[in-house]
Amino acid sequence: MPEPGSTQDPESICSPHAAAFHIPIPIDTSIPVQDPMPGVRYSIYENESGRTIVLEKGEIVEINLRWAPGVAWTWDVPVSGCSLELVNDGYYDTGTDFWNQSGHYRARYRSIRSGTSFIDGIFGVSPHGTAHSWNPRFNLIVIVK
Repeated sequence: MPEPGSTQDPESICSPHAAAFHIPIPIDTSIPVQDPMPGVRYSIYENESGRTIVLEKGEIVEINLRWAPGVAWTWDVPVSGCSLELVNDGYYDTGTDFWNQSGHYRARYRSIRSGTSFIDGIFGVSPHGTAHSWNPRFNLIVIVK
């Protein structure tokens, strides 16, 4: 907590536990993940991995990653930092091909406080398994003003 009379924004304080990589819990599942969501500032795709974006408090970024409904593997997308909250996430199938390989994982994050968060996704690692160089990855740095 800031000292009495301090001008430090109490929202900018980040606990070490919250700053470490963690899998956030969705806070709003009222809009299905496959449907458009109002207020999205950035819609980032897998081929844009490695970007850095800047958001104002309250703005939303969504990430869209390829996924094949016919396989058992999923995306593991931990987040570090305290500047983002997960609005919703999930998988959906677009059903546009014969082999059922046209699905997506989408996650939407709202900026809630100043700071920097790092989204570090990896696809296809089994629980307690080992990541390999061939596992698809997605990384995004989000700076919140």
